[in-house]
Amino acid sequence: MTLILQPFNYSMCKKLASKRFTEARLLNKKRLYSGAYYLGGYVIELALKACYCRNVKKSSFPPERGIYNKLYSHDLNNIKIMSSFIKETYGDNPPMWAQ
Repeated sequence: MTLILQPFNYSMCKKLASKRFTEARLLNKKRLYSGAYYLGGYVIELALKACYCRNVKKSSFPPERGIYNKLYSHDLNNIKIMSSFIKETYGDNPPMWAQ
């Protein structure tokens, strides 16, 4: 079985984050907390990836291999750095959890 990765963009990440958020809420409502928690983390990951996509030019896709590998990972530290969310939100004084 071959996994085919689609190039992602802002609207795709936003749409997927919204869909997974709805699913996480339904799982939470059904008291399936571990599944809701898992999907909640995925929602955050997709939202950060959407921030990255919003901040780069379309002509820069696909990104260079190092950036591509970081974006297709599930390492939130790499993704939050790539999204520049922390820097934009907190400037040079990020909270302890973001360091």
